[in-house]
Amino acid sequence: MATGRSFAEFVKNKCYNGLYQAAEDYVNSDWQSLNLYARHVHRIGEVEFIDADIKRVYVRDLPGMRVAFEVGLELEIEVKEGDYHYDNSDTCYPWVRVCCEGDLACGLDDWEIISIAPYNPKNAPLNSLSDALVPCIIE
Repeated sequence: MATGRSFAEFVKNKCYNGLYQAAEDYVNSDWQSLNLYARHVHRIGEVEFIDADIKRVYVRDLPGMRVAFEVGLELEIEVKEGDYHYDNSDTCYPWVRVCCEGDLACGLDDWEIISIAPYNPKNAPLNSLSDALVPCIIE
């Protein structure tokens, strides 16, 4: 039986642990940049990283067998009330964009994270490859 050839699935299998750790570190050090919104919390006082899920993968061709890929991660973050008068908590689901590079010749064994920032869907990369690593041609 033939198997599907999905770069997004390959990234999930190969890079998930590193992406998860990078997202957790980002939330622990810079959660204020995520503009978290909580319905039941008046003032966010404490955040706890729960999980991350890969939602998007954009791929760009580089010289040789190298590729740059940007991963859209949906985070699950529990926020707790900062005002001692309340004892509320809520869950937020912000996205971050993790920019990475790696070499396909070695199966992305050398992949590295270049940057991580809040996700903005208006800044989706142009000229990215399809999930099967074929150039997308838009007229």
